[in-house]
Amino acid sequence: MSVREHDHVHIIEHRENKASAYEILKIDSRDRTLLTDSTHNFKINLRSKYQKVSNIELLNLQLPNTHFNVDSGNNQIHFDEGGGPLIGIVTPGAYTTTTILSVIKTAMEAVGGNTYTITYSNIIFRFTIASTGPYLFLWGTTTSTMSKLLGFLNVNTTPLSPSITSTNAIDLTNGSDYIFIVIPEFGITSRSSGRDNVDHATWMIPNSSNTSEIIAFNSLQFHSISFLESPKNISKLGISLKKTGNEDFDIQNSDWSMLLRLTM
Repeated sequence: MSVREHDHVHIIEHRENKASAYEILKIDSRDRTLLTDSTHNFKINLRSKYQKVSNIELLNLQLPNTHFNVDSGNNQIHFDEGGGPLIGIVTPGAYTTTTILSVIKTAMEAVGGNTYTITYSNIIFRFTIASTGPYLFLWGTTTSTMSKLLGFLNVNTTPLSPSITSTNAIDLTNGSDYIFIVIPEFGITSRSSGRDNVDHATWMIPNSSNTSEIIAFNSLQFHSISFLESPKNISKLGISLKKTGNEDFDIQNSDWSMLLRLTM
């Protein structure tokens, strides 16, 4: 187990007046307490204990979008060529509308007897999967399928057909259209109209970046002040990244940083 000898965040600025004081802190995943922790779920020790913190503001965020949009929770293609259920498995990774075409073909042909041709229309944002023989998708019989990513509902497609076009526009985000910054010490939970509630999510960051780009945020773009229910004394922080469904936003141990303003 590897431990940093001097774990702390960088103090950028400290100001105070008669009413309040604040410090601007740079938090960097490279300074996490245990280097064996992942960069999407770690703890960090602060240089000093901050007394009676009343609100916290996210000023800036620099986060690489190295998250896999295909993982073990959505990498299965369930289909039937007329002889019984088949399961094609796609290797987890970060795919685009171009690179995913060949892996779908490979996964289906590895277990089936037909030859498949997959095309994508950037006019209607849908996949068409043509085959040398009739087939259907079994999206409604199991979980961990690629149905949502490929633009299908979670129902079986019927009848058998030599060509099937996805019902809806594709979704390559894998639930990462918003990134949740979770810091339990602040005791804040962000709410939504659906299943996006994440306990202790201090901020929800909109994500419109493509794979391998930087998710950049600053407080001029988005309201980012979180008021604490009661003043907190803080000497360390636990920080994790989440996505829709309270699932980990795993960035494959890429490092990232953010600037916080603590008001006391």
